[in-house]
Amino acid sequence: MSMIHEEMSWQTLNQASTFDEPFKDYPSVFDKTKELYLFNEFEEDLFQLRDRYPDLIRLEIAGYSELGRPIYVVVMGKDTAPNRMLVMATTHAREYVATQLSVLQIEFYLRNYDKTINGERVSDLLERCQFYFMPLHNPDGAMLSMQGLKSLDDPKLTISAEDKAELRKFLLGELDPMHEFCENHPLYHASDAEFYSKNPDPERENAFMYWKCNVRGVDLHNSMYTAETLETWKEAKAKGERTPGTFENFPVPGWQNYMGTMDLVGVDLSAENRVLSDYVARIKPNLLVSYHTASNVIQWNYAYSKLGDATLLANATSISCKASDLLNFEVDDREYMLMGHPGWFMNETLKYMPSCGYGVTIELATRRYLDNVGNYPEGYIDTPPTKIIQLTDDVVTNDGKQRYSLWTTGKFFPLALSQYIMDNHLVPELTSPAAQ
Repeated sequence: MSMIHEEMSWQTLNQASTFDEPFKDYPSVFDKTKELYLFNEFEEDLFQLRDRYPDLIRLEIAGYSELGRPIYVVVMGKDTAPNRMLVMATTHAREYVATQLSVLQIEFYLRNYDKTINGERVSDLLERCQFYFMPLHNPDGAMLSMQGLKSLDDPKLTISAEDKAELRKFLLGELDPMHEFCENHPLYHASDAEFYSKNPDPERENAFMYWKCNVRGVDLHNSMYTAETLETWKEAKAKGERTPGTFENFPVPGWQNYMGTMDLVGVDLSAENRVLSDYVARIKPNLLVSYHTASNVIQWNYAYSKLGDATLLANATSISCKASDLLNFEVDDREYMLMGHPGWFMNETLKYMPSCGYGVTIELATRRYLDNVGNYPEGYIDTPPTKIIQLTDDVVTNDGKQRYSLWTTGKFFPLALSQYIMDNHLVPELTSPAAQ
């Protein structure tokens, strides 16, 4: 197997790039002066990009969230391309820096449509690989994380007044079994100052800052698993064991990690995952990138030992190591079960491909960015949301070391990773164009 672009990394891409840069060479639709990225602002940015580049992108609504917010997809590239990559972001509510990165990447590629990456024009690369950006998979949860209970006052929500009243009770922890405080109580992580408080103020705008699930308390990532994984969990539970490679399944809906009753495969648990499942079945991609935070790590080994032969694992290893070069992130080599969106996705691709596709979770950022780790307070929990400066600005901190922003290391990532995969023939190509 030839190894093309072996020296390609985020450094070499930056050194060779002649791409126009947002904020420097052109005014971006994205406002980097704001920490939050409210849904109406995100929506308006997508509309602006659609209007500026009507011949280069297609804006679709894949479906709707639990509260009726549209789940948008930006389609870029030729429908006849033999490869399709789905790039999804902000499955976990508090991780909306991934949405911000996605929108910047979309605009960056459109602006530089005629520039080259590794000697190939972006326009030519898009004839080989079509990109589907789903920048905000969990819009209700993201808005809850940013605005708290105020987010339920959006007049565009489609739920009834009765349903909204019940949802508010749930979020206030007033419904059984949430009447007594427990670790998955919706208000457990209210704010930095109240991180360990059992009596947070739910009316504060940042009361749900650390919210991770969808608005009904289901963890969209962790609840996406295969039927085989479900059986493995049941067997482990019957033996009193905890299956390796899984999160603890909290017994009730709440702010994080609730995977459901383990009686249903995850796509039945939420509107957002049903949208994703239906969309994947329609467009049939062979590549999936799922943006998360935090950790600066790449999680990729979703039960390859069960999905195919040694060649499949070797190819996936090669892709993941290249992803590490392209992002300056560490590679997590632990083998996970067929769970989370990448694991579920790879199992799904076996329905329409001779071998499984490639799915990866990119843990984009850690809040330990501006200071030395030693400067953080005792008991500090390194969780999102991250600061906007981490997305856009490189900084030199007081330890004399430079911290590179997500933009510096990640701006080319989807393009470069797909190019590496295609040039090295590491994932089977698709045989039919995407459904319209």
